[in-house]
Amino acid sequence: MASLSVDSRGYRRIQFYSDDGAERRTTIRLGRKISVKEAQMLVWRVEQLIDLRRQDGRSPNPELAAWLESISPSLRQKLVNAGLLEAEGVFCEHESFKWLALGRFLDDYLARRKRELKQNSFDRLKLTRDELVLFFGAEKLLRTFKVVDGEDFRRWYTFSLDGTRRSENTVRRTCGRARQFFNDAMKRGYIKQNPFAGQIVAVRANVSRFHFVTEQDVRLVMDQCDDLQWRLLIALSRWGGLRVPSEPLALKWEHVDWDQQRLIVPSPKTEHLPGQDRRIIPLFPEIRRELEAVYAESDPEVKWIVTRYRQQRSNLRTQLRRYIVRAGLTPWPKLWQNLRSSRETELCQKFPQHVVVKWLGNSEQVATQHYLQVTGEHFQQAVQSTAGSDDGQDFGVPTGTGTASGGTNLPDLGLSEGEMGRFVSLFLSLQGSAGDRKGPQGLEKELSQLLAKSGFGASLRPSAVNGGEAKTPPRGVEPLFPG
Repeated sequence: MASLSVDSRGYRRIQFYSDDGAERRTTIRLGRKISVKEAQMLVWRVEQLIDLRRQDGRSPNPELAAWLESISPSLRQKLVNAGLLEAEGVFCEHESFKWLALGRFLDDYLARRKRELKQNSFDRLKLTRDELVLFFGAEKLLRTFKVVDGEDFRRWYTFSLDGTRRSENTVRRTCGRARQFFNDAMKRGYIKQNPFAGQIVAVRANVSRFHFVTEQDVRLVMDQCDDLQWRLLIALSRWGGLRVPSEPLALKWEHVDWDQQRLIVPSPKTEHLPGQDRRIIPLFPEIRRELEAVYAESDPEVKWIVTRYRQQRSNLRTQLRRYIVRAGLTPWPKLWQNLRSSRETELCQKFPQHVVVKWLGNSEQVATQHYLQVTGEHFQQAVQSTAGSDDGQDFGVPTGTGTASGGTNLPDLGLSEGEMGRFVSLFLSLQGSAGDRKGPQGLEKELSQLLAKSGFGASLRPSAVNGGEAKTPPRGVEPLFPG
């Protein structure tokens, strides 16, 4: 506790013991002209500052902060000399910045950015704000942050509250938004170093979450839809590559050019970039068919194409998942994005990539890293083409009826797109029997399981396929199918 006393010369002074264990008291001399009432008020303020120091850098209440703003430079210097305040300019240029707490700063930042940000972007920043406050506390002073604090937060955020490990991309995105907050604090002079500086925040492609959605599967899902507008949403995503929900919900009937077979797609995500507020795509037959069905039932007075599901909180992902399950399929990762990714993969096989990225509204680099997939059809085409060029000896695939390109056709195994891709990959790996952690026996077992599922039998030997014999290729396993 601080006490007020008067020395032998009539000078008033405040004395208190510091928390560093020193036996001598710290003295703040006030002079003779200050009144008793003013001196007692200063004693109360000093006690408040002592309590703040004991709380390890917590921010003062608004009333105390306002008082610190109003005191004279001479009194501030006395408080600095007594160890109750930081020296001017140590952390910030202004005294009030020294007492700026994390919670208040984050709220001010969000208030400044609210008008310019898309709702989804604002919501994600707010979620990051909540995570920072949960970990550090709203009252932690900005000036007390160190690099180790950012590292501690990243380690903590890697696991959710129930102990589940978050994906690396989720951690990177959240730490990237946190770094965005503190970059703003640095620009304003609140801090000198960003605690999240140097952290890896760039999102990387997660190939394990790729899934090529075939046209057959999409049509099965569309057959389960309860209304025409839901069918249109799926068609726009799968055959138009539109971002759901923002782009379909921005479509108006005036954007459809029936004569020129084109569709103008407004792009809310990229409208802040020069010349990227919209793009034009072909009116693909699959999209036109669904558009015509919706148009036939539309109200001429309504400008929007999609009139339902326009609420911000409409959960289109959950409903799409229900339709997928109803169709007897297993929900794939990233439900909507993989529809868009599948379309971009298809189009890049038919058109130059610079054309496709113009239609879908991304860059060639983004498309390559995050959208384009390697499908089972790619493997099958590679096997057919290569087998036709060297009589199939390198791959153990016998030549059959030639195609226009001189290749051969693999028999229809009755496998799905993903299973066929795995089948071809396993078969090619067996030829070299290297580079796979399972080893040749493990590969043969998995390949045999796929063959058994296809109805060709579980054995790799030709005799198990149809009872015939085949010539042994110069290297690798025996041919799967008779020549």
